[in-house]
Amino acid sequence: MRRVIALLVCVCEGLIAASQPSSVKDSIDFLLSKQPHDSALVVTLNDYAFDLLKSDPGQARDLAIKTSEIAREISFHTGYSRSLNVVGSSYWVTGDYEPALRYYQLSARYSEGIEDLNGLSAAYHNMGEVYKKVGNYKTAIEYLEKSLSFDSTNQANFALTLFNIGEVYLFLGEYPQSQDYFDRALKEATPLNDQRTMAYVYQNRGKIKFLTNKYHEALPLYDKATELWKEQGDIRSLIQVYQDYARVYLATGQLNQAEKIIDDAIALATDIQAMDLQVTNFDIESGIYKRQGDFKKSLEVLEKHNMLMDSVYDLKKSEQIALLQASFESDTREIENKKLRQDQVAKDARIRTQQFLILGISIVSVLAGLMAWISIRQHNKISEVNAILSEKNREIEDNHSQIEEQAQKLKVLNGKLSELNKTLESKIEVRTNQLKTQNHKLAEFAFMNAHQLRAPIARIMGLINLIQKTDLPEKDKVIVTYLAECGDELDQITKSISKNLEEDSVFTENLEE
Repeated sequence: MRRVIALLVCVCEGLIAASQPSSVKDSIDFLLSKQPHDSALVVTLNDYAFDLLKSDPGQARDLAIKTSEIAREISFHTGYSRSLNVVGSSYWVTGDYEPALRYYQLSARYSEGIEDLNGLSAAYHNMGEVYKKVGNYKTAIEYLEKSLSFDSTNQANFALTLFNIGEVYLFLGEYPQSQDYFDRALKEATPLNDQRTMAYVYQNRGKIKFLTNKYHEALPLYDKATELWKEQGDIRSLIQVYQDYARVYLATGQLNQAEKIIDDAIALATDIQAMDLQVTNFDIESGIYKRQGDFKKSLEVLEKHNMLMDSVYDLKKSEQIALLQASFESDTREIENKKLRQDQVAKDARIRTQQFLILGISIVSVLAGLMAWISIRQHNKISEVNAILSEKNREIEDNHSQIEEQAQKLKVLNGKLSELNKTLESKIEVRTNQLKTQNHKLAEFAFMNAHQLRAPIARIMGLINLIQKTDLPEKDKVIVTYLAECGDELDQITKSISKNLEEDSVFTENLEE
């Protein structure tokens, strides 16, 4: 769908290039009649109307108004806000600032109501431009800075807003601050190849040079701006550059060049019906004739200037009445839309309540089914358990009879054990007497080991100790050392035997007790 629309738009643009307005209208009518009225069509028509502002503001206005009707018909709110903005711009490019401001205000109010931040940013930006054009610079900066706060994520629009703030400072005569904003705008626009903002910057840098009497430095900057405006087909901006050229030529005394370029500006302003620019053109042209000494022509052009000023004033009055009516209708529709939105909110709330009830009933039904299924499973399990318990009871009864038989056998075994215990007691008594006898013998041996056997060993070790203290030959000392070691070893053995005998004796005494 978008490809078809884009193709038809390209056809329309080609027809514009061929200077055939009636064919353009026919192509737009064909587009409106053949394509479905949806959001895609509104977006495309708004973009196309915006592009038409450069070459045919009147046709751009008609198309934007038609697009706003389609957007309202399908309740495409952001598209409607965008259409109002384009209608305002169609007045702005022709210098009709009062209706332009009103449409921008309508767009801002509508965008705020639907929370369209992009639309609100664009409306604030354009309102700032209107206030700038009518000389209310303080208010212009306020609205442009509001727009700037919304444009931090939109680099292209961010750069343009920076430029416009710089232009306000230029009008205030604060050139360093203006130059700073222009530099920032150019820095943002260059990587994006934003030719529109770049052209504005070059043109207004040239104005700074002109206002500081650096005329020859201004011309190269105007040349760059002219090239960029021609590439974009922006006739209005091109006329403004021609006016800047004429002022430089007039200031430097190049009156022929000034006259030639202002004639080009007058022809272009006539083509696009830019009455505000035409007023400026006539003012400059009158000054040129005055410098040339042709006061008659100067007076004639000045009369044109005054007549055009009067017609612009009358047109503004009629446009103001039409716009007030549009504002009233827009407010009425906004009230109706607000009521519809409130009704829709209430309807949505009822639908949500019904959905919650249905969901609750569904959940209860599911839970009831689940409980029934669990109950059936439990009943089946209980039946299975009862069957198992019955089987276990039968097994228990069988085991009980077997246990009684085992009990009888145990009684018989207990009798036999009692007889064995009596026999064991007599055997234990005999064994105890034997242990007592052996214990006495061990005690006697331990006494002999501790006293009679240890005495000779002690004397031998004493003699060996005395011999070691005598002056013996080296060979004898070795033999005596061996004897001492043997004596120690024999002493340790007798001590170990005595200790073991004593422990056995204590163990035996404990048994006796």
